This record gives sequence, structure tokens and C-alpha cells, in this order.
Amino acid sequence: MNFNKIFIISLLVLCSQYLVAQQIDLSSIRFEGNKKTKTTYLKRFLNSKIGASIDTTKLRKDAQRLRRLNAFADVNYEIVETTSGKEVVFNCKEVHTLLPIFGFGVLPENEWVQLGALDVNAFGKGIETYAFYQYNRRSTVGFGIKIPHYRGSKFGFIINGLHWESEEPLYFENNTLQYLYKNNSLLLGVSYELNYNNKIEFGGSLFEEKYLKLSEPKDELPGPNDVALTKFLFKLNHRFDNIDYFFHYRNGISNFSSAQLVFSENTDKAFYIFDNDFRFYKRLSQKGNFVGRWIVGVAQNNFSPFAPFTVDGHINLRGIGNRITRASAITSLNLEYRHTIYDDKKIAVQTNLFVDQASWREPGKKWLVENQKFEETYRMTVGGGLRFIHQKIYNAVFRIDIGYEPINTKEVGAVIGIGQYF
Repeated sequence: MNFNKIFIISLLVLCSQYLVAQQIDLSSIRFEGNKKTKTTYLKRFLNSKIGASIDTTKLRKDAQRLRRLNAFADVNYEIVETTSGKEVVFNCKEVHTLLPIFGFGVLPENEWVQLGALDVNAFGKGIETYAFYQYNRRSTVGFGIKIPHYRGSKFGFIINGLHWESEEPLYFENNTLQYLYKNNSLLLGVSYELNYNNKIEFGGSLFEEKYLKLSEPKDELPGPNDVALTKFLFKLNHRFDNIDYFFHYRNGISNFSSAQLVFSENTDKAFYIFDNDFRFYKRLSQKGNFVGRWIVGVAQNNFSPFAPFTVDGHINLRGIGNRITRASAITSLNLEYRHTIYDDKKIAVQTNLFVDQASWREPGKKWLVENQKFEETYRMTVGGGLRFIHQKIYNAVFRIDIGYEPINTKEVGAVIGIGQYF
């Protein structure tokens, strides 16, 4: 028997042993470390089934799906031998999911603070609940509950309530006037999980908007002294999530699209709003994360001071201030590099550098019309910050960012909050 025959026979023996090993049936599945999260809730995310052949590719995907849940910082699996056969054990590093909502921004004559509580794994079933209070010279309160899988099904329910008050600049020709803005709304919605990466949501909201002119003398300035409108909104959302989590690191992409139709009591025509939020995360080496977010929003281009999009320091441009302008269309790009400078598996510290940019369309106007200065509808902030991360608490990231606007205002502003900026 020559060498080639010996090699072929050995290869066939190894392959047959591998195939036999792959056909070993799974006798049981067990979860370790899920003190709060219900085992029945976790099983719905698994493709691996008891009695089926062990498939390591499926097991890796099962662990990845479990890592995406808000309940865990990390999940891995092992195959162990028991008296009844092969058992798969998912080792879950559960995090605390009941945590405070806290944030504030600091800019001259434009300060705000937000306090509240959030649980993203209520009753151990992935139910999200929140309530918050915000003060920015006016008081705002909000609450919400989201049940993603009603009784373990693919259907879910959403309820949100909001009473919002803020002082905002509105623009009439060459005048910038201050208005008190109030919004009372209640949203009811349903969701359906198409698969592990895709979900759709549909909802309706009844809300009332009020504007009260604060600038004096009221009767001599343009614009109405007060406006009160009752509106009804239909919303259709699509979520795509293909992000893998490694403690505070992320890798992958996600996309959120939203289409809305708004009906108002003073008109028969519907007002449309569309926006898209695309995010990508790339892990670099062991300690780095390069991340980006691109938002595009387009609405019906009516000439109105009550346009739906805002340029805001805690939404799209860090350090720029609170609701500095409104727009009928907007695009913003946030780029950020995060680097871990300390990590003891419980506490981590990150530094970050960022560039935020936004351009918008003024209500009733074209984008970048002739004789319009570029900087009138464009802002950029650059800066850096720190992240203090507790890895055993969900989203326990204390964030501080310092942003500088180098083109127009030359102002420096700070934004402080809980959780990554995006």
C-alpha cells in the first residue's frame, strides 16, 4: 500500500468520525447566570432544538442572538456530557437593567436637565418601561411601555405618553421670536417580528400642539400670538439589527426607517414625514471602536415656523445648544472613535473623539438656494469626551462630551448624559 492510499484512507476515517460527531443528538439545553431573565423567554431566541443534531453553527448564532438582548453583557456556550447525553449550556453574564435616566446640557442661556428611571428587562421578559422628568426652563414628563413578545409570540404592543414644554426660537422672515411650545400626546402601537433581524411597528397617536408667543411687544411682531392644533398621526416603522455585542464593544450595522402621516384639524391634506437612521460599528483591534450614524429626514416643505425637524445638542450636534433651529428636511453625520484606556472586566473607561455635522432645509425654501450662505444651513462641531462604563449594569455609561463649533458661532458647549450618544 503506497503513501497516497494510506493518506486517502486516513482522511476518510477522519471525515466519517467528524460526520458522526455532528450527528450526535442534543439531549438538553440549560442556561446559567440568568437570575432575573426567564428561561422560557430565552428559549424563544434559539434555533437549536432538543432531539436534533448538534450544530455548532446554529449554537454560535444562538449565542449571538442572546447577546443582543438588553439583559446580558455577554453570552457563550459549552457542550457538556451528562448521563442522558450531550447538553448545551449557555453561560449568561446578566446585567442590572433597572437604572436611572440622567442627562443635562450646559450652554449659556440654554441649559437642561433630565431625570427618570428605565427598565429594559421588566419581569425578566424583555419588557421595556420608562418614566422621566425634564426641566429646561419648563417642565416635561413622559412614560412608556413596550412589550416586544406578547405571551412569547412575535406580536408586541407599545404605549407612550408625553407632556412636553420648551421655549423655542421660531423664524418669521428676518425675525427670530421666542415661543412657548407644548405637546400633549398618547401613542398606541403594535409590532411584529419578521425574523431575528427585522421588525415592523405600526401605531397611531393623538396629540395637541400649542404655541404661545413670548417675545414682546407681541402685537407688533410678526407671527400669531398663540396657536392650538389637535392632530392625529399614523406611523409605520421598520427596524433592521445585525449588531454583535462584546460587552461595551459593538460590531455590525443597524437601520431604522420611519414613515408618518399627520392629519390636522385645520386642513384636509395629510402632512408626511420620513426619516432614516443608519448606524455602523467596527471594532478595531482589542480596544478600539469606530462608529458612525447617518440620519436623513424629509417632510412636506410647507412655509411654516412649526417644521418637524430640529438641530439640537442632545440629538445630532453635540455642544450646539437646545433646539437652535427648525427644518423641513435635515441630514446629519456623526463620526466617532472610542478607545478603552482602562478595563478590569467590571469598570471600563473610554476616551472618544468626534465630528458631528448637519445640514438642513429651511421651511418653504430650497436646499442651498442661490445667494444663500452655506453656513446659514450647516453646522459642524468637533470635540472629545470620556465614558465611564459599569459592565454589570445595562447601558451604564456616564458620558461627557465637549463640542466646539469652529465655523460660525465659535462656541463651546458640553453635553452630559447616561448611555452612548448613539
